[in-house]
Amino acid sequence: MSHPHHAARWDEPEHLDDRYDTEFNELVFQTYAKAEGVLRLGGDHQDLVRDALHEAYLIARRKWAEIREFEAPLGWVIKTAHNVLRREKAKATRETALPAELPGAPGTPADSWEAEQLRRHWLGQLPPRQARVFELAEDGFSNPEIGRILGLADSSVRFYKHAARRRLRELAGETMGGDADATR
Repeated sequence: MSHPHHAARWDEPEHLDDRYDTEFNELVFQTYAKAEGVLRLGGDHQDLVRDALHEAYLIARRKWAEIREFEAPLGWVIKTAHNVLRREKAKATRETALPAELPGAPGTPADSWEAEQLRRHWLGQLPPRQARVFELAEDGFSNPEIGRILGLADSSVRFYKHAARRRLRELAGETMGGDADATR
């Protein structure tokens, strides 16, 4: 029979790190896929989402003694990862300026790669919710499906889609010099 003072206790300072590691690993195991799915709704590339999520989990581990007491630690991780993504997007936007003139016919993208780069640039200029709604619609989701995914009313989805399309047409008109065919 062992004495009580010889038994390992999870609440003793020397065992807190082990306990925190166990709890944190459990959180990551149970929440990673859900967090990644939520973040991917923003239309970001899978590698960017994973990098942001890994950074958020690293920060969460350093602050685990505090975060473990939160009612929804997963929400904290998602919000932190979202902030990392936003910071990276802002950095990329500052570093990447569109060329004054794209090669090819005057005022039109020369190939599909350039067209996709232009599209991404324009989407980056939309408010995040409009961009998410627009991209989900482009991926073939219906208004009710988009509403369920983003937690929006059907009327809000329609409003965001309309606003996104209107702004994208404006951006296309500015870039393409008012060419009606190009703006479509």
